[in-house]
Amino acid sequence: MGTAVAHALAKSGRDTAVWNRTISRAEPLAKAGVSVHADVGSALDASDAVVLTILDLDSAMKTLDGHFAALEGKAVISLMSGTPALAREMAQRVEEVGARYLDGTIQCYPSDIGAAEALINLSGDRAVWDAHKDALEAVAGRSTYVGEDPGAASILDAALAGTFYTAGLGAFCEALAFLRDSNIDPTRPEVALDYWFDLFRAQAMQLVDYVAQDDFATSEATLAVYLAAVRQWRSTMLAAGQRGSIMAAAQQNLEIADAAGYGNSSFAAQVLTMSSRPE
Repeated sequence: MGTAVAHALAKSGRDTAVWNRTISRAEPLAKAGVSVHADVGSALDASDAVVLTILDLDSAMKTLDGHFAALEGKAVISLMSGTPALAREMAQRVEEVGARYLDGTIQCYPSDIGAAEALINLSGDRAVWDAHKDALEAVAGRSTYVGEDPGAASILDAALAGTFYTAGLGAFCEALAFLRDSNIDPTRPEVALDYWFDLFRAQAMQLVDYVAQDDFATSEATLAVYLAAVRQWRSTMLAAGQRGSIMAAAQQNLEIADAAGYGNSSFAAQVLTMSSRPE
């Protein structure tokens, strides 16, 4: 990811300096006009804005240990996954030495960096966003400022890249495993994957409306109806020798909501029993 970001910045015409703990991994960037530094200190001295693309925020703080003073007067932009708490801690440490901090989470793959549709969410110091928006959009065309709380980008990362995207793909893998063991080729037209992808999108946006309006009444399938179906579907998977772990989690969430009295509400009502906020 760091290589892709450096390439995008250099391609946009910005002077770019890089450091990597294994210098041989950074040396090929010299062909793209990037200056490669053997130590962290010289790379920091060469830059007005510092972009962090190490493994995670915890690793970044360890790497910068002993070098924080060199950040004085600079903009520091993190483009790594981390927790909201670590993002706020990093912001505090950066601000203590007279620097400004913007926390970012990359919501795409390295091959997408530099593309107009690539997305990075950023939160923290608004002045850093305003000053470096063009550079960030050169890295990802859909770079978006999401708020002043340095932890906001990490919250979106955990919710959407984590809970929704990764867990959703895991559920799809569970379905593919079931089809595979049942000798059904998912690429067959009659499996109609396009139908399910379109339906998922439409229903997901309807769930957003339920939550936004805080109204969980429905004239369609109720939560209790979904629960009855999920119990049957999971029994089918178990009978076929499948583990059905994600289906089991879905069943448990529905059972908790049903037990709380939301059986006649919409599928979205389980948000109320998943939430950490008491009703």
